[in-house]
Parts: sequence; C-alpha cells; structure tokens
Amino acid sequence: PRDAGTELRFELRNLGASASEIRFDSKAPLVPPLPPRLPVTMTGQPYPCAIVFAPGHPNAGDHLSVRFRDLAGHLRSISFAFAFDDAGKLAEIVPTGE
Repeated sequence: PRDAGTELRFELRNLGASASEIRFDSKAPLVPPLPPRLPVTMTGQPYPCAIVFAPGHPNAGDHLSVRFRDLAGHLRSISFAFAFDDAGKLAEIVPTGE
C-alpha cells in the first residue's frame, strides 16, 4: 500500500495570555492541506490539532514551529524538536524555545 505519511495528533493549550493568528510551520514537508490558522486562543483553552507529514517524515533534524501574534501584537514562535527511540519511532516532542 502507498505510504500516506505520518499523522500527528495533539492538543495545543495556551498557557499564557491570549494569542491570535496561530499557524504551524515545519522543516519537514507537510501533506496538504495545511492546518488552518486557529482562532484567538484563550488562556487554558485546549485546541485539538492534527497535521500530516509527508512519507518518511518526521525524522531527525525535523522540527515543528507554532507561530502566533501575542497580546501586545508581536509575532512570536515556539519550536519543538522530534525525539526518536532506538527503533526509529517518534518517542516525544521536545520544546526547543523561541
């Protein structure tokens, strides 16, 4: 069967002040359609998300960034790296900072 890629489902939860214009960027290729921009995220509000990586991804060196506009109107981002177990399976997603 054809490899449709790897789907990553997660819950995004804003732990800071409200944010807007939230979108995802990735060094790894994503399968269209890309996730839409999320609406304004309120503090503590969970947002279920899913993105699909192209076949063969994610792998070492790939990362995912969440870009957003903060309450003061500044564009910000938080990046996450992918960590894999010895079998090459995705083990965790590690925040790498802004």
